[in-house]
Amino acid sequence: FLLIKRPSIGVWGGLWCLPEYDIGTDEFCKQSLKIWCQQHFHVDPFKIELGSTLLHRFTHFQLEMMTVNIQLKENYLTCSENHRLRWQSIH
Repeated sequence: FLLIKRPSIGVWGGLWCLPEYDIGTDEFCKQSLKIWCQQHFHVDPFKIELGSTLLHRFTHFQLEMMTVNIQLKENYLTCSENHRLRWQSIH
């Protein structure tokens, strides 16, 4: 999976996180996600699967998130070009 290093200032400054995309009320979120991947990572998703929604409660707010599995076409993202991106194996 892909990790992105957050800016050094602000909430969770400098931490490695999963990419964040706010779909809001976008009923065409798969198409929007495809465009977002092309614009931010210069990759062309082959398949996008929306997963389950998760809710995490903090002391002062709650975070609702959805997992998304994105399979890339043959042109994959290389992180050597960008020190803020890192591929992490789950094994």
